[in-house]
Amino acid sequence: ATRDHVLAAMDGALLFHFAGHANVHRAALPFPGGDLTQAVLEDKVRFGGGALAVLSACDSGRGQIKSEGVLGLARALLASGACGAVVTLWQVHSESACALMASFYHFLCHHRLSLPRALQAAMLTQRAPQRTSRREPRPIDPGYWAPFLVVGATPAWLQRLGANDQGEQSAAAMSASNRREA
Repeated sequence: ATRDHVLAAMDGALLFHFAGHANVHRAALPFPGGDLTQAVLEDKVRFGGGALAVLSACDSGRGQIKSEGVLGLARALLASGACGAVVTLWQVHSESACALMASFYHFLCHHRLSLPRALQAAMLTQRAPQRTSRREPRPIDPGYWAPFLVVGATPAWLQRLGANDQGEQSAAAMSASNRREA
C-alpha cells in the first residue's frame, strides 16, 4: 500500500494496525510514495470516534523529549483523534510481535478486556512456556514481549462492546493454566 492509500483508509477509521518498520529518528512509518511522519499524521489524519491505533513496529513509542512531552508517532496518533494506542519502546522480534498481537486481540475481543488488561493478559500468555510444533522453542524472554505499552485510554466504542476489566480474573487464570500445562 502506498502512503496516500493508507492515509485515505485512516480517515474516519476506528482501528488502525500497522505491522512493519518504523524510523525512530524521523518519527515515521515508511511507505512507497513517502513516509507517514508525525507531521503528516497530525496534519492529514482524522480518526473517527476515538480510534485505537496499534503500531507493532520497532521503537514506535519513542520520540524527542521536549518540554511539552515526548514528540513522536504515539503523540501524533493521539493528536489525530486516536483515543488509545499500543506502541513499542525498542526493537521487536517479528514472530514474537505477531504472536503477542494475536493474543492481545483475542483478549480484547473475546474476553472484552480494556486495552491495558488485554495487553497484560497477552504478555502473561507469552511469558508462559508453550510447546510448539517447531524444533526451536518459542521465545519467552521479556525482551520479546515487554517493549509494548498502552498510551491513552480504551476507546468508548470498545467499552460499549463490553471491554472492561471484569474478565481480568479469567484471563489471569487462563495464563496460570497455560504455565501449569507446559
